[in-house]
Amino acid sequence: MTLVSSAMSLKTKLNKNAFAEWIATASYVGRIPWMPGTFGSVVGLAFSWGSLWLHWHWQLILFFAVALVAIWASHVYEATLQNHDASQIVIDEVAGMMLTMLGLIPAWPLLLAGFILFRVLDILKPFPISWLDRRVP
Repeated sequence: MTLVSSAMSLKTKLNKNAFAEWIATASYVGRIPWMPGTFGSVVGLAFSWGSLWLHWHWQLILFFAVALVAIWASHVYEATLQNHDASQIVIDEVAGMMLTMLGLIPAWPLLLAGFILFRVLDILKPFPISWLDRRVP
């Protein structure tokens, strides 16, 4: 009986870790070996484009839902990798793009400008972003 429950527990843990990896890597986009953050931002841009048709209240609720799931998935996947802030974790880029695009009208010039601004700030990490990045796990 113990062997069966141990096997069930292991299967549950593996499923949880696989699901967390799928979320944390934004459907494995984070596994792309070059510029995973940029590709994660593209996923965030596509997700934002779909949510821009919603009222901004719903966009905000969706952002917080994605952010909460992102925190959980990143935590589980980081523990699996034993690497804090691994480059393949790009769900934070998805959430960041959603926050950047919150309340915008769905026009490509605005979305492109938001994408470029987000990537520049994400790469350069000016204050207070750099301060938060060092202090918030």
